[in-house]
Amino acid sequence: MNPPLVIEGSARQDGDTAQLVRGVRDRLDASVVVSLSQIDIAPFAYGATRQPDDFAAVIDAMLASDDIVFATPVYWYAMSGRMKTVFDRLTDLLHDDRLKPRARAFAGRRTWLLAVGTDPALPPGFAEPFARTSRYLGMNWSGAAYFNTRGDVWMGDAAPALNRFIGRIRIARGRA
Repeated sequence: MNPPLVIEGSARQDGDTAQLVRGVRDRLDASVVVSLSQIDIAPFAYGATRQPDDFAAVIDAMLASDDIVFATPVYWYAMSGRMKTVFDRLTDLLHDDRLKPRARAFAGRRTWLLAVGTDPALPPGFAEPFARTSRYLGMNWSGAAYFNTRGDVWMGDAAPALNRFIGRIRIARGRA
């Protein structure tokens, strides 16, 4: 079984989302992390001749994993801009002849969402783009976990919820 992939969409390598991603990586066997702040992905543009960037490498990493965790802070009640750029670029799977064959290869993978914010609960509709995109590409949407970062001791408070989230992934992978 291929290792889980975490696509981390925070702008800060030392922020709350990055801390939780490290917790996921440490608790899941051989998790691979793609930090979107460390790579270059150009915005989607219809009909544009694209300069080389790292988007195809992200697609390759996604195709090399059975479980994909999208980890993003909540910015203005939505996913981070870096994560949104990745989702916009998924359109390339439909328009770019080099990537079209890969679109069908997403079928059967499981997708997860780890969201981090300061509101008491995940904003309504926040998970919808993740769930719908997963279904559109034939992937199995497996759910979201939300972590509220209010308070000074939130990381310690987050541990039980993070362990439950990791447990759900392990069960789905057949390794409880």
